[in-house]
Amino acid sequence: MAKLLVVDDDTIIQKIMQQRLQGQGHQVLLARNGDEGVKLARSERPDLIIIDLWMPVLNGSVATRKIKQFLDIPVIGMTGDDSVEAMQMMMEAGCVEVVYKPVDFISLDAKINALIYPSMIRPRVICIFRHQGNILVRKHKNPKVQAPFYRPIWGNIKFGEYSRDAILREVWQQFGTSVVNLRYLATLEDILRFNERASHEIVQVYEGEFVNKNLYQSFTLPNMEDNWELFSVAWKPFADFSGKNAPLLSPDGLLEVLQLQLRRSGSAQRDS
Repeated sequence: MAKLLVVDDDTIIQKIMQQRLQGQGHQVLLARNGDEGVKLARSERPDLIIIDLWMPVLNGSVATRKIKQFLDIPVIGMTGDDSVEAMQMMMEAGCVEVVYKPVDFISLDAKINALIYPSMIRPRVICIFRHQGNILVRKHKNPKVQAPFYRPIWGNIKFGEYSRDAILREVWQQFGTSVVNLRYLATLEDILRFNERASHEIVQVYEGEFVNKNLYQSFTLPNMEDNWELFSVAWKPFADFSGKNAPLLSPDGLLEVLQLQLRRSGSAQRDS
């Protein structure tokens, strides 16, 4: 059973969607507009969202962009507008699929199952930012395991996009700045379970520097949401990740790559 969030201002469509999806064994949450959808997504952390395009208060395109800043889950756009412009709005906002009203539930069920239980490898990219012995990381919490884990700035590589371009896009979206001295470090493979879901990743690792040097002066950095709410993104001493009881640095193998890089850098300095 998956937890689904349906966002639509039409109460009749809400009830039809709720009955159909509950009949498939899913838990269904309902929101009447984009603003409610963003709030429910933040508090309930659903597995998948189905969101209408044209709604009052906050439309589906804007709401999807906001949700994507704090939740990496699939979003299916839904609309009665069959124009190319409507589809482009939803896809550019971050929707992975678009369905049209009246909804073909056989097709929708297939899309939901494929997205919630994907049998695919996800290409991701990570960029290491360093400052005075610290690295920039975001704190994550896996409800299955009480201890938190940390991951540097990361993002998905979109189809037709080079990994270097993915880093530039993610950093600009999250921090409003660009990256210089971008250097490839390694490629890692990781298989993990999070919230009862398996994830198989191929991760390309880079190192870079912010163009905006002010980002090195704040312990906690803001994301790009309109209300400037703070993510748990902070500079953490790299040495904290070494030792028996050290927190996990994700993905698997990243700590060893960075430790090896430091040893090589130290050896090069001694030789010079």
